[in-house]
Amino acid sequence: MQETDIEGAARALLQAARARVSLDGLPAGVRPATLAQAYAIQDSVAAMLGEVVAWKVGAKQPGQEPACAPLTTATVHASGCALPAADFPQRAVEVELAVRIGRDLPGRAEPYAAAEVSGAISAVLPTIELVESRYVSPASQDRHAIVADGLSHGALICGRDCPDTALLAAHEFRATLDADGSRVLALDRAHNPAGELLPLVVWLANHAARRCGGLKAGQVVTTGSLTGIASLAGAMHVEAAVEGLGAVSFDFR
Repeated sequence: MQETDIEGAARALLQAARARVSLDGLPAGVRPATLAQAYAIQDSVAAMLGEVVAWKVGAKQPGQEPACAPLTTATVHASGCALPAADFPQRAVEVELAVRIGRDLPGRAEPYAAAEVSGAISAVLPTIELVESRYVSPASQDRHAIVADGLSHGALICGRDCPDTALLAAHEFRATLDADGSRVLALDRAHNPAGELLPLVVWLANHAARRCGGLKAGQVVTTGSLTGIASLAGAMHVEAAVEGLGAVSFDFR
């Protein structure tokens, strides 16, 4: 793919999001054939949306190479925000655990070790991610297409920072999700499918060091679902809580 093809793919995905239409897939001329092309499409989309203030990273099982996506000011919000329900037709939410990067981890040739990355984390925080694919059937798309679409990112709502970074080492959490005061999910042993969370952040630190000059102080890194996806409907107040971290909420209006 040439650079113009990457920009064409980015425009197609953004136009689908803004028009609230779903694509059967990216056209053949702009479909990514490699992971590098998929990440280049992500970068083009991000450049059209604004400053990168967060990342999502995750893997479906321990030992699997993670995938990631940069998130911009356009889709990252503080707890208590109100979001237009019409912008999120899939209405799918996940409760996640994120970290705050406390100091820059700039690009360099030498890989970052786990201790360096751990020392750069200033806080842990609860988040809710709204899952929103630009494809009619995400399951029918290959990995490159899913990565190009920002790993089906819709929005990220961030709770308050908790300075107890030791929580990052926990393997299980108690997590709940309420919609208009009714309990949707209550998991006493919520866990990330990738297993330990720190290796995800270490992988991302090294990926970003090669890709874009590294992670920046203040950025949030959300590490994937603790609860799986819950599908909601209607205008409502949504609140999630992770024991030891506190709550995070938003309103569909």
